[in-house]
Amino acid sequence: MFIEKIITVFVENIIVILAAIMLLGISAYLFINTRKFVHAATKTKGTIVRLDPREGSKGGTIYLPIFEFRTLDGQVITVAHDSAQKPAQYKVGQSIDVLYNPENPQDAKIGNSTNLYMLPVILAVGGVVASISFCRIFTGELFKLLFP
Repeated sequence: MFIEKIITVFVENIIVILAAIMLLGISAYLFINTRKFVHAATKTKGTIVRLDPREGSKGGTIYLPIFEFRTLDGQVITVAHDSAQKPAQYKVGQSIDVLYNPENPQDAKIGNSTNLYMLPVILAVGGVVASISFCRIFTGELFKLLFP
């Protein structure tokens, strides 16, 4: 009877467990890929050349930074940042650090830690919160079963 109740509590909270595992797994995957990119990338300076206005998902205008940089062999590359913001995080003419794949210079990112690691950190925090929630629920239910 006791084991059956533990299994029931576990099964009732399987969504929380799966969410925690999924969030932590995706976070780890993104973090590892970002680290690989950073270690293989060439660092250079670039400039924000324009801010492309876009319609935001909740209405209003968001701004997608477009930046330009020179590769080591002098080729000028123009790339769109991977996310748009409101208000714009950058200004036209602003100097930025750029990381790019020397084998494929179009694979370039604005090279600051916030841009590179924000999503993996947010997902990891979500995974930890889901894990803690499950542990609290499970241990609370276990405590009720052990000490009715």
